[in-house]
Amino acid sequence: MNLDGSHDEGGGQIVRNGASYSALLQLPLTIRNIRQKRPKPGLKNQHLAGIRLVNEITNGKIKGDELHSLQVMLWPSGLQPTGSSFVADSTTAGAITLLMQVSFPVLLFCPPPSSPSSTISTQESPKQTVVLKGGTNVSFSPPIDYIIHVFNPLFTRVFCGGYQRCQIQIDRRGFMAKGGGQVTMTVNSLGSEEHILPATLLERGRVTRISGSIYTAGTLDHSVAIRLKKYVIAFLRKSEYGSIPNLAQDIAVVHEEGPHGGASGINLWAETSTGCVFGGGIIGRPRKASEEDAREACEELLRNLRHGGCVDEYFQDMMVIFMALAKGRSQVVTGPLTQHTTTAFHVAKEMTGVEFSCTRLETLAEMEAGSVAQERYLIECEGIGLSVK
Repeated sequence: MNLDGSHDEGGGQIVRNGASYSALLQLPLTIRNIRQKRPKPGLKNQHLAGIRLVNEITNGKIKGDELHSLQVMLWPSGLQPTGSSFVADSTTAGAITLLMQVSFPVLLFCPPPSSPSSTISTQESPKQTVVLKGGTNVSFSPPIDYIIHVFNPLFTRVFCGGYQRCQIQIDRRGFMAKGGGQVTMTVNSLGSEEHILPATLLERGRVTRISGSIYTAGTLDHSVAIRLKKYVIAFLRKSEYGSIPNLAQDIAVVHEEGPHGGASGINLWAETSTGCVFGGGIIGRPRKASEEDAREACEELLRNLRHGGCVDEYFQDMMVIFMALAKGRSQVVTGPLTQHTTTAFHVAKEMTGVEFSCTRLETLAEMEAGSVAQERYLIECEGIGLSVK
């Protein structure tokens, strides 16, 4: 198989998704023109750490895994890892959550070897652990809080019928520009002949809760987080969701010790009556007014609620690989399609043959016509029904 890394947005997602599909489907893969459209093309440390991790899990071979390389070749060698624990280190502030994106699908379908004396019950899933090192809350990637509070609960409900396949522990947070964070991810792999379920998300329901956390870290004074919360509450109170109960109580303020330098950030998530979960937030920026950071964090969450879809813009592209691998027809109502999502469609089709259809839906009646943020789509596909052999 061959993938053109300059397709559409031309970012690292093509590398991550391509490497995951290659491992899961046991397809040798060449990715060329890697990140060709980025200011600094080629593989970065976090991409290297991700593809090397997948290569280790599948006991495969790899060529071209060098910093700034524009081409990489992968030869998977079976979904039979030699161990059940792994370590991946970006050696920088590279996003740990992006390491999770490339490795989690592989670990899910790739159970560890069982000991000859193993007495694991058929009710108990085999577990694998990976220690991921880098940045937990850094720019241009979802923060670890999003994965814990939005992605994992929604993935569990939608694709696993409520059975939790992934446990995430923050050992230490890492921020720009030094990194130094560490997260332990434990994956309960699928059993023999097990599949993931097709996604069905058609009704958003009403927003019942908005919660979150606002943090400062290291040398940054805790008063910054208190000030950020004041502005966040004020912005949310002025929105159409201002009457949601317990806003002030459900948004925590915390201070993290020990990272290099100082950092701050806002993480918000909203839950609905049908079990949908949405996220929004921001990484604090030096010399940016607290009020401006708070406004942008709230606007991101509100933007993803106002289109009336069932997932936010981040889950939208993350779900594509699982929809392609699921057994059965997935149907998800979402908001405007992002470039990350259309790129994920392309990679899925190239690697699996799965076709995604996107039907434009009517905008919600209460919304003013003509705004891009009001677009809604029904995304559908028939998954390949991948299972553990």
